[in-house]
Amino acid sequence: MATANITKARVDRLADGDAIWDDDVRGFGVRRRRRDTSYVLKYRANRRQRFVTIGKHGAPWTPETARREAQRLLGAIRNGNDPAVQRDKLKREDSVGDVLDRYLRDHVNAHNKPTTQAEAKRHVETILKPAFGKLKISELTRAEVKTWHSKFKDRPYEGMNRTDFFGGWLA
Repeated sequence: MATANITKARVDRLADGDAIWDDDVRGFGVRRRRRDTSYVLKYRANRRQRFVTIGKHGAPWTPETARREAQRLLGAIRNGNDPAVQRDKLKREDSVGDVLDRYLRDHVNAHNKPTTQAEAKRHVETILKPAFGKLKISELTRAEVKTWHSKFKDRPYEGMNRTDFFGGWLA
């Protein structure tokens, strides 16, 4: 585990599996894997050692920008914000697609007639999931839903009336 001032020339010379830890910013380093080179931050929070990947080497991440980001993250950690916990929380959060599947399973299948079930499934699979399915719930904004609704001006019955899944959330 070598320590040195991380520069672009040193990063470019890294071999697969090598890492360099910065002399100036404690915990800031760069590691080379088979496919790519990434800037990382290693720190302790709540008696646990944590790693956060800052980003891959290349635009926009240079040694200088990654070092500044590491310093910013260390300041946030000192203030009690753990970026690894926030990252893990976002990973565990449901996507809109997960919520739509649960809506179909728990509500539509339990409370609607077969023809209504088929129509609701069609709307979810062909209209809602392609537009919002991969988004995390916290990433969904009112502006995105309004933009999406405006695309259905030529067919308001389908866009507004039959696909009003978001009406209670973002109204």
